[in-house]
Formats: sequence, C-alpha cells, structure tokens
Amino acid sequence: YEPTASFVIPCKNEGQAIEKTIRKCFWADYPKEKLEVIVINDGSTDNTMDVLKSLKKESPDLIIVDWKINRGKRHGMAEGFKMAKGEIIVQLDSDSYIDPKTFREIIKPFENPEIGAVCAHADPENADKNLLTKIQAAYYFMSFRILKAAESVFFSVLCCSGCSSAYRKSIVLPIMDTWLNETFLGRPITWGDDRALTNWVIKLGYKTMYTDKAKAFTICPDKLKQFLKQQVRWKKGWFVNSIFASKFIWKKQPF
Repeated sequence: YEPTASFVIPCKNEGQAIEKTIRKCFWADYPKEKLEVIVINDGSTDNTMDVLKSLKKESPDLIIVDWKINRGKRHGMAEGFKMAKGEIIVQLDSDSYIDPKTFREIIKPFENPEIGAVCAHADPENADKNLLTKIQAAYYFMSFRILKAAESVFFSVLCCSGCSSAYRKSIVLPIMDTWLNETFLGRPITWGDDRALTNWVIKLGYKTMYTDKAKAFTICPDKLKQFLKQQVRWKKGWFVNSIFASKFIWKKQPF
C-alpha cells in the first residue's frame, strides 16, 4: 500500500529549525515520485525565506508558498491542503519531523478506508535541555502513549497532534473552508486547529487513531514564559473544541 503523500508545513520565523524538518521529509523511506513537500512561509521576518531558497536549490521539487504578510497557521494549513496532490496529507509543525525510517507507519493505517486521520507518536527532541523540557517529556509520554493510545482503542483520538499527523485528503478537503472560517463568540478561532480538524473527521463518520510505530520529534519550549503562552493557547483550543465535540461525539462513540 503506497498512496501518494504530501507534506504540508506552515512556518513563521523558523530559520533555525525549518531546514532539518524539510530535509527529514525528503529522506523519508518512501518512493520519491510519490512524495511532495509543500512549505508555506507565513510572513517570516527572519532568515526563513533564505533557508528555503537554499533548500530549493538542493531539492528543486520543494514547493514554496511565500506570503509577505502573516495570515496565521490555519490559513497556511488550508493553502497547503488545497495545493496538495497526494492522497494522504501529512501535516507537520515547522519545528517537528517524522523519523524517515518510520514514515511508512503513519501511512499504513489508511489502507483501511474507514480511517480518516492518524496521529504519530511525538517526543521532545530537546528533552534534556533543562528541568522544564524534562517535565514536558513526561507530559508528552502521558499524552501520547497513555491518553491517545486509550482513545485509539475506540478509534476516536480526539486530537491528532498538529506537530505530526496525517489526513485522508478526500475527507478534509470538502470541509476545509468551513474549518478555516470557524468562529467562537463571533470571533475567528486562531488556535486549536489540529483538534478542530480531528473533530471534523470524527463528525463525518470516520475513524481516527494513534500509532506509536511512527516516531516524531518536536522542539518544546525551554523557557517558562514561552511554555505558558503555548499552554494557554492549547487549553483554549481544548475548551472550544470540547464544546463542539460534545454535540456529536456521544452519538459517534457513546463510551
């Protein structure tokens, strides 16, 4: 089972991390003619675009979308999803990557036509930097290997993590504009994009799952202020999308 696959990577001011992320995509253990890599430069003000241009010289197949004005991650994801030619879309954060040797493992579950989204197992690459990153490493283990694994028993993972997940394009493309323009209390939602998209997959009647065989790595915050901002953003996404999910999840998965 080897469907075509597209990496979609929105980024802003990731000059230090984006090179490694893109290289890992091209190194994936998969037929090169069945892979494409799309990166959306979302109004970066650092050297991100210079790095992308350099990578483009090495890998001419790299597709770059260069936005001069920042539009937000959700818009970047939507642009990449609409451009993607692959049957399976692998969405990555700009500071995250899937171990090339395990890439096939995030694709394999889609052989079952009922599977709509798959979440890889993610660990912090910088776990040993300081006490804060070590604590987050434990949190990541609990979140993926315990909570998502438990949800996956029922094929109802409620959040396929934005750092490393895959979606069946034929399912998410029809609802892309609806997802992109979601609001809460009359205001556009700019967080919780991964949880919201996962909810749509479940609502449409498809299964979502987690696999610990696809190994992903991400950079977690190493400063307290950065960590707190991330957690507030994540919890807002959890709160809003839990309200959204409560309207249908009990019908799809009563337990």
